[in-house]
Amino acid sequence: MSRYLAWAVWPLGLLLTVAYAVADLVPLPVFVVVDLAYLAAVTVVVRGAGMLAGMLVAPAGLIFSLAALTGAPTAREPATMVANAGVLTATAALLLTGVVLVAARVWDGSGRGPAALAVTALVVATSCYLVNLLARAAVVLSGAAPAQAAVEDQAWQAHAYLRGLDGEPDLLTLLLVWLDLMQMAYAVLAYLSVALLAVAARRAGWLAKRPAHGLVALGAGMAGIATVAAIFGSTPGVLGAVAAGAAFALTIPFMTTLPPALLGAAVSRRRHPD
Repeated sequence: MSRYLAWAVWPLGLLLTVAYAVADLVPLPVFVVVDLAYLAAVTVVVRGAGMLAGMLVAPAGLIFSLAALTGAPTAREPATMVANAGVLTATAALLLTGVVLVAARVWDGSGRGPAALAVTALVVATSCYLVNLLARAAVVLSGAAPAQAAVEDQAWQAHAYLRGLDGEPDLLTLLLVWLDLMQMAYAVLAYLSVALLAVAARRAGWLAKRPAHGLVALGAGMAGIATVAAIFGSTPGVLGAVAAGAAFALTIPFMTTLPPALLGAAVSRRRHPD
């Protein structure tokens, strides 16, 4: 049963996060109880799915259960921003570990090429992302949090800075833009990595043709849409606003856990031994 429940980890986590952190529908004490129950359920699902499949599902459970507690990262709350960076670092490390383990399992045979590309893409992506995450701690430790808080609304959110910066940006504003672009690069490469891993899993016999094609289309599609949306974000009018908003939505960290969670659920359903 837990193998089938793997499909529910991501949507339930999203629902829980939106209800608490976005819509403010759930008080903190209630959220903590529900969140602990969600974590326990994810643990059962991961164990039932098997180690390899579970390692792809686990990042979603981790980021939804813990990042919701810290809220959106902002220098206005330095301690929670650092805590959020810690959760995102652990999530990225868990995802990278899962991709490497699955790639190693399908390494022999025709799956080697796409598996190697998947690992390479995610290693590069995670390296970029770590620069972003370490910079958050550096901002706090250096005492620059107030300076970041003054400009982060326009310089650290893709739906804002992709529309164009006001006036002549200072060095900190440009730095924040580049740091967020590293996060965007991480998301795009993470999507492509899972698409490539799905190809490798299909060639190794882990996935049936239909779910493999669906996962490749999902990963490549999310990467392509995010990239095109970022390019057209500076377009005047409604088109630019919609494009910038789409780029922002597709590169929010929890979105990067969707394709791997679906791949893990699909692999677990095939009941391949770990």
